[in-house]
Amino acid sequence: MRMMKVVGHKETELYELEGYGHGMTEPAFPLLLNEVNRLTKKKKKA
Repeated sequence: MRMMKVVGHKETELYELEGYGHGMTEPAFPLLLNEVNRLTKKKKKA
């Protein structure tokens, strides 16, 4: 997250999913898709 902000991505967010290891695809993919959709909609409005 820090490196994304250093290179100019000011809207980077960090999600910490308690209780999951590296095999957290099920809870992570919906969060990722929601974020991509949010940023895509925001970019279309600009």
